[in-house]
Amino acid sequence: MSFVGPRPWITEYSKYYNKYQLKRLEVKPGLIGLAQVKGRNNLSIFDKINNDIIYIDNMSLLTDLMIIIKSVDSIFIKEKNIDMNKYIKNEIKMLKNQNKVWYNLVVG
Repeated sequence: MSFVGPRPWITEYSKYYNKYQLKRLEVKPGLIGLAQVKGRNNLSIFDKINNDIIYIDNMSLLTDLMIIIKSVDSIFIKEKNIDMNKYIKNEIKMLKNQNKVWYNLVVG
């Protein structure tokens, strides 16, 4: 594990990743990442994954320093308490359904 990088995810999530989303598994996970400083639990599962891939595509010392500085700021921002079990189940449901949406668009 590295200090900066995509946060480790629940392994069940990766079963539902499409080819593009699997890219986030190509790097070591980190303690803090771009998705966390961009909005943490206020982002959809797809926004989190996209931010992780943006980080992967732009990995650099400067990017890591920016994330570290922004993470210090986020410590002082209070977020509402959420039911993590319900939150995780909802994210898994969204990932499962993404394939149905694409199938309906293509085959429709």
